Amino acid sequence: MSNIELYKEIILKNSQSPFNKNKILNCTHTSKGNNPLCGDNVEMFANIKDKKIHEISFLGDGCAISIASASVLTQILKGKTIEQSYELIQKFNKMIESKQVFQEIKYLNNEHFDLIRSFESISNFPMRRKCATLSWLTLDSALNKKKNIILT
Repeated sequence: MSNIELYKEIILKNSQSPFNKNKILNCTHTSKGNNPLCGDNVEMFANIKDKKIHEISFLGDGCAISIASASVLTQILKGKTIEQSYELIQKFNKMIESKQVFQEIKYLNNEHFDLIRSFESISNFPMRRKCATLSWLTLDSALNKKKNIILT
């Protein structure tokens, strides 16, 4: 199977059967995001303990890319430190918005690296970039304790 086929499969799987799509009650961090051009809505939930993301989830509706991106984000960032999370959010957004290659990071296993890289080709579709980055920007807002709605 080629990387392109693998990446398409990852996005389809995560959009049709997203991981961690539920509300965390009494969470320490939350924020909402909206992409009015595509109709994507997301709310991110996280419980931070000892400067690590112990629980993370989302609720939302939207296109396949938006839902898959939120699902992938929750899988990758669970257990990461706040510092690592900020780094991953920044690198993911640069990969999508600026077509920068996502380099391997020591604390990411191969599965998580493939999950992130499955979104690389989205950078070639300007109208879809906001779909991919919505949940990542919304989580960034939550981690910074900004509860306002993020518009992409």
